[in-house]
Amino acid sequence: LPFMGVTERGEAWDGACSTEGDRQTFFPDASAMYAEIDRVGWDSEGNNCLLSSKADFEFFRACPPGGYTKGCSAASRTDHGGSDDIPPEVPGLDFFRYYPYHVACPPHAAALVRATNLVQATMASGYVGCQWLESSCMIEETLYWLSLLIDTTRPIVGHSAQRA
Repeated sequence: LPFMGVTERGEAWDGACSTEGDRQTFFPDASAMYAEIDRVGWDSEGNNCLLSSKADFEFFRACPPGGYTKGCSAASRTDHGGSDDIPPEVPGLDFFRYYPYHVACPPHAAALVRATNLVQATMASGYVGCQWLESSCMIEETLYWLSLLIDTTRPIVGHSAQRA
């Protein structure tokens, strides 16, 4: 039988989230997405590990579109942004979803400053490049912002989803 997820109120979860936004469609950091691509992605010769066979990736939560709404223990963290427990996170304060539009909460100025400082510190620590994965709908503006403010000669690239 087909599976249908339900909201906290027992209603069918048939969209990106309910009116209140009680489900997330984005990961708190990209490590789970990369692990899944490595696990289930195959090339034309039947090989997997398409990403990890090319490079080592580390994940930083500069301005995440999804959050740990129930918190995250230090032992469970997959990002390199800190070593403490993450307390329960709040949309619009700790993470900034951009879809679905009725629950979108764009980053405020302090979040943009934190993100910029984190990217600058990360790029200054010797990484060969940076992939920005958050906010497909604003990727051009974000990359322009970073190109103006981050002092590096290494590439900063962005990835976005194609939506109609």
